[in-house]
Amino acid sequence: MQTWAVHMRDPRKLWDEAGARGFLALNIVFGGNILTSLAFTVLVVKLIACLLLADSTLLLGDRLSSLHVLAIACGFIATCVLGLTGLMRRGRLRDGWILALTPIYWGCLSIATWRALWQFWTRRHHWEKTEHGLVHRTGTMASNRRRPQR
Repeated sequence: MQTWAVHMRDPRKLWDEAGARGFLALNIVFGGNILTSLAFTVLVVKLIACLLLADSTLLLGDRLSSLHVLAIACGFIATCVLGLTGLMRRGRLRDGWILALTPIYWGCLSIATWRALWQFWTRRHHWEKTEHGLVHRTGTMASNRRRPQR
């Protein structure tokens, strides 16, 4: 959000410097990810309300809601296809089951995005950084490439 906001301080200048492709790419990648993550929570709340009230028109009753469902389904599929591609390249398709947790991952991502939006609004200059390198990785692409072919 901070990166997007900094670049979009002066949209005309960004357009001039990055061109149409750069301007659109920034807004689709950064803005799209942020909006999708925020919208996911709204869709889940609508889905829960629909299930509790046993009224499917709440979720699929208008074109916008149907579009939300389609977009989220396409997002899940794209996430799984990309994940399977990466696992296949690393020779780790046996770990593909983890992709069944994609909706949970998206839920956590959505919660984190709402939190980030709140912090961005209330503590503009605060930045929680992710600590990396806590997990020891046991297989890399380089080591998978050196494995003898059968």
